[in-house]
Formats: sequence, structure tokens, C-alpha cells
Amino acid sequence: MINSAEAGWINIKKDFPDSLAIDPTNSQILYYVASIPYKGTSLFKSKDGGKSWKLINTKGLSSSSSIFYIYIDPLNVKTFYAICSEGNYAYALYKSTDTGITWQNIYSDPNNIAIFAIDKLNDKILFVGGGFNLLKSVNGGKSWKEISTYGIYLTDIIINPKNTNIIYVTDNDYTLGLWKTSNGGKTWAQLVNGLPNYGDARVGAIVADPVNINIIYIYVHSVSSKENYDGLYKSVNGGVSWIKIASNLDWGYVTLVIDPINTHTIYAGTDNGVYKSTNTGTTWHQMNTGLTDVDIFHVFGIDPQNPQILYAGTYNKGLFKYIPGSSHLDLLLLDGQ
Repeated sequence: MINSAEAGWINIKKDFPDSLAIDPTNSQILYYVASIPYKGTSLFKSKDGGKSWKLINTKGLSSSSSIFYIYIDPLNVKTFYAICSEGNYAYALYKSTDTGITWQNIYSDPNNIAIFAIDKLNDKILFVGGGFNLLKSVNGGKSWKEISTYGIYLTDIIINPKNTNIIYVTDNDYTLGLWKTSNGGKTWAQLVNGLPNYGDARVGAIVADPVNINIIYIYVHSVSSKENYDGLYKSVNGGVSWIKIASNLDWGYVTLVIDPINTHTIYAGTDNGVYKSTNTGTTWHQMNTGLTDVDIFHVFGIDPQNPQILYAGTYNKGLFKYIPGSSHLDLLLLDGQ
């Protein structure tokens, strides 16, 4: 139990976390994909910030489908996209136009689908990839065109929200695969100036400042841990050059999020819990009070309307919500669902 005058984490869903999506127009509405033993993945909805949940009876997904990631269209919150496995190592991208009830397969890939993004200025423009290529749709997923081919799996994608021709992608190459296009994917350049693009350095996470679009952070880690690559790197010029701003973080696998109102504040969901920086990533401190499992899975998000509230999915204890003090005393009555 968390003291009502203190901030801390509470468990709001005990099922294994696969994905979390927050309605950008009403952050009390949450969609949570959970793995349930002997039942596969299930999609839940909460209308009250995680106090209660209702199972969505989905239609149109194949019997072998398991949802990995779910996304809400920022311009039409009734439209969802989901990356799913289809059994036998096949993957598919599904679309729903009725808040996750009915789904339609709009793209399949025999190799892998790991990344997806929506153009925030024109939601007909979509990007999908992860196998050995990146594809683009300009009609909401009705058709796709390959815009780049890689020899290795893609791992992340971010789109400049003010100039959506600028896109960054990362891959899991050990020579630091970080790429940028400024023309919507027609040409790409690898970003290396100031980064350790040798040995086994790998980009573990990438995030862009939502206000100053030229500021980007990446977390670099070394798989073998024999080299001193690990740390947080920052660019203030759209990736042209980088400086290392924090070392010896010992984070393992990481998800980074930035406070959309106070962009000096950055959060990291890691293998060792949650960390917070209030000085643009230079120094960090743990914030694990109430977090009974510190092994954060890839589910880690921030409330877009009240960015003091965070969500973290853990390997063993499900979904947690960070409560910023006594203003949310009512939630302390929860014992997890």
C-alpha cells in the first residue's frame, strides 16, 4: 500500500503485458493487450484510467493471431492498428475502424513485422516494416510500396510530427544501425557522427523531443558489455551530430518517453525499473516505490494529458500505474484486476 501523501506505483492489471494504447483525446480510456495462459492474447478496455476493465470481443482476427502491439490513429481515435503473429512465424498488420471490435488484415509479411507508424499530419500515410524492408501506404493501408530495403531487421521508427518527410529508423545491426530520410523515404543516410558505429554497439531506444523537433535521444548498449559504449546520446540538430550525456546507466533493454509539457523531464523503463531525469538526461534517479517487479517489458507509456502519470508493464506482475501523490487516493483501493 502506498501512503496517500506519497507518489508511487500500483498494480492495475495482473495479466502479462503485450501492449498499451492511451486515447490521445481522453487519457482515461486505455486499451491493454494481455497474454492469458491457455487463452492467447486478449484486448481489454478501461474507461476510468485502469480502475476497471472490460474484455473486447474481437472479430476478424485469425484463430492463430496473437496481438503484439496496438496503435490508435491520433486523428481518428476509432481507428486502430495491430501487429499480430499468425502462427508458423508469419506476421500481419490488422486495422479496425470501430475501436478494436472488428479487424481486417491489411498487410502480411512472412519474415517479421516489428515497426509501424502513422503520419500525424495525414493519417492515410502509414509505414510498416521489420523484416528486411520498410513499406509505405498513402491510402490507409489499401496498398503498399516498398521505400527501402535492409539486410537486417528494423527495430524502431519515429516520424517528425511537424515535417513528416523526416523519418528515423533503427535496426539490430551491431554496427549501430541508425538511419534518417528527409524526403519521405526516397533516400536514406546513416547517422554516425559522434556515435560508436563499431564493435557491437546497438541502438536500444530512440525518442524525439515533442516540442523541439531537432532534439533526439538514443540509448546505446553493448551486447557483450566488454566495450564502454553504453550510455545516452543526444543530438540537437536532427541527428547530424551526437554527444554522450550519460554513462554507466546499467539499463539493459530500455523504452524512453519524454514529458510532452516539460520536455526537460525524461523517463526510462528498464530491466531494473523506472528512472527519471529532470535535466534532459544528464542525471537520473530511480522511481520504483510500489513497483513489485522492476523488470519492465516493452510496455511503457505516459499520460498525454497528465504527464505525471505513467504506465509500466512488467514481466511477472502485469500492468502498473504511477500515481503522483494523494490526488489519486481513490486508486489506492485497487488490488489489481
